[in-house]
Amino acid sequence: GRLTAFGKSTRLETVQNSATDSGQARELCAILFGGLSERVRSRGRWLLSLDDALLEAPLAALRCKAGAEEHYLIQEHVLTPLASALTLLDKDVSRRQSNLFLGVGDPVYNLADERWTPHHQRISERAAALELPRLPGTREELERIACRWAGAGRQSRLLTGFDATPERFSAALAAHPSVIHLAVHLVQEDSDSHGFVLMRSDSPGRAAVRARRSSEMFLMFSLRPNGQTDGLTARSVGAYRLPGSLVVMSGCGTGLGTHQPGAGLAGFFKSWIAAGASEVVGTLWSIPDDASALFDVFYGSIRTGEEPSAALREAQLALLAQGGWNSRPSFWGAWTTVGRN
Repeated sequence: GRLTAFGKSTRLETVQNSATDSGQARELCAILFGGLSERVRSRGRWLLSLDDALLEAPLAALRCKAGAEEHYLIQEHVLTPLASALTLLDKDVSRRQSNLFLGVGDPVYNLADERWTPHHQRISERAAALELPRLPGTREELERIACRWAGAGRQSRLLTGFDATPERFSAALAAHPSVIHLAVHLVQEDSDSHGFVLMRSDSPGRAAVRARRSSEMFLMFSLRPNGQTDGLTARSVGAYRLPGSLVVMSGCGTGLGTHQPGAGLAGFFKSWIAAGASEVVGTLWSIPDDASALFDVFYGSIRTGEEPSAALREAQLALLAQGGWNSRPSFWGAWTTVGRN
């Protein structure tokens, strides 16, 4: 209960409740890590095998003391949660095989999109009822990253608009991209009071995206020419072979899933790891579209050979230091990573 409450208060953080949140963050940090030996506490990198509510807690935003000063936990340690403790025994996954950046974003999500030209195809009533708001900022996000990624033999391939299909994505994986960046909606068709939903045209006012823990989520790609929705499920992702790739999902709530006691979190994080990814980055709740400041630092560090968990920490610390709206844990605390080892 405390972890859930801490996650909620961090996500909804305001200036008014920051003092209460700090006390809660200090108390939880003492409970979780206060009993560790000085030898363990002095290590810069922590590998974390997590279970239950810990899987969705923004541990980076916990508060701890180092000497007389208080810091966020992320200021003291590189935190690398593991998809499963068993991955520590897996030494057979090869490293990344190319310098290709593969990005997917700004798909065609609705019939009002100016790019929609149905031509001779008729749209069924069922297909036309399932629509999502466009994510125009994601194209700029991908192009900005690709521009910074260029150089020293590094190439990029971007799948946007109607090119953002599972077939084209699967074909692009044959080039063994070192980085896969997915700037798309994460939704589930079935809905409940806590669920991600597809926005239906006959339900005006219904939110298009809400937080959810679910066993069957979809990373949504472009509409088909006949108007039907398309995308990837966690189970379909597990069939890919991604030797050592880094996967980044910048959509809202991409780090959520279903808890499996003793086996970790069932969702996209675990599926990408099962497919061979070395590390997966995602979010624990809905965040604003503009994450360019975080990605500038993150991908700059990745280009220089930094490990993803360390690169994410550097990006979070950079935001924390610069001030402004995205320096608060309600933004940078949403980002988390899961590693193979």
